[in-house]
Amino acid sequence: MLENRKEAERLLLWSVVQMDQPLSLARQRTRHAKPRITRYLSPELWFEVKTRIQNMPKETGRERERYARVRWLFTLL
Repeated sequence: MLENRKEAERLLLWSVVQMDQPLSLARQRTRHAKPRITRYLSPELWFEVKTRIQNMPKETGRERERYARVRWLFTLL
């Protein structure tokens, strides 16, 4: 009987420790969150970027692929 009681106490202690750890980790994450930085390009710079992408060479297959890839990447921004 004493063995069962000790085993139950160990399981209870283990479950309390397991429950507390995720909560403490969540508290640490919210406490130390860094501010989000957003940067923008001016309209003139965006126009320059779009012009340079448009003027990329497109003569070979490789150049066309690179142009398409760069154009696609900048549509995500």
